[in-house]
Amino acid sequence: MTEGSSFAGESQSSGAFGLWMTLVIVLVLLGVAGAGSYALLQRITRQPTAADIAQRVCTAYTTQDYQLLINQIDPTPIANGNTLPNGISSTGPFDATAQNTLINTLKGLDASAGPVTSCQQHQLSTPGTSTPGTSAGASAGTLQFIFIMRRANTPNVTYSSVMNLVQHNGQWMVARDSNFVGTPG
Repeated sequence: MTEGSSFAGESQSSGAFGLWMTLVIVLVLLGVAGAGSYALLQRITRQPTAADIAQRVCTAYTTQDYQLLINQIDPTPIANGNTLPNGISSTGPFDATAQNTLINTLKGLDASAGPVTSCQQHQLSTPGTSTPGTSAGASAGTLQFIFIMRRANTPNVTYSSVMNLVQHNGQWMVARDSNFVGTPG
């Protein structure tokens, strides 16, 4: 064997090793990218929980994005429902007129008491309920949340709202019999 042929064999061997190392690195990087993409896709496509919806409600109030609030409301009329203290009916269709009534009521409250500056939400629960995850008086697929808000023009007054979240077609939504205006306390 000549010196040149030995060098050629080593060159081919190190070239093949380099090619294999490059291939392994590329495959590892593709695997990591695929796993990251899968995790992101799972997070994006998961169904929002009741707590997620409650947080969206708080966001709608603090940003005065009442269309976001409207989007969280279950349009289904409430059986044996009535007109809420703020004049909003929970029994009829949740059409553009009903939606505009709610939005105008909330904008009027923003004008008089100031926009919401802070909002906290907590799920209500009562020990001993028969269905885990439900609160007193709530049925399966229904959760109650309390929202505590402060407004700019009345910083020493807290406004509390109890809202019922219901499952509608597998998704959590705010029931129409909820207190959207809040009670000053």
